Amino acid sequence: MRINHFVSPTLAALALTFAATGCSETVSPDDAKQSVEHAVAAVKLAEEAVPGTAFELDEEGKNGWDVDVVGEDDEVSELRVNAEGTKVSETRADGRIDIEDRRRLDQASVSMSDAIETASEEALGLVMSAELDRFRVDTLVWEIEFTDGEED
Repeated sequence: MRINHFVSPTLAALALTFAATGCSETVSPDDAKQSVEHAVAAVKLAEEAVPGTAFELDEEGKNGWDVDVVGEDDEVSELRVNAEGTKVSETRADGRIDIEDRRRLDQASVSMSDAIETASEEALGLVMSAELDRFRVDTLVWEIEFTDGEED
């Protein structure tokens, strides 16, 4: 089961919750906290390695995290970071950032790592993904996806 949280980049303290079904009975608070810590560590490590700004995160199971980071030259790097967020195991060039993603990043006033931490205050689950998105056309949000660990 998936639980989505949207965090407005302009109001870091405001977490708008959609499609949330309450607290997970299969994920412990310690596991949820550890998942958030590892996701945030992976994002920060990837941003330091490029250097640049993370705009997409995907959990890849035992393989760790895939983090897309754009550098100052608008070139995107996709980094594979271990599950604990402590080591980059692979970096590959992924072309130039597309115009819409660049616009979203330019408008964002909250980092991905801050958005993950803020959303986790409202959800008990394992971090699955994070990305900038639009909500109702004119509102920029970080979409943070959590799971309760069970299959759909």
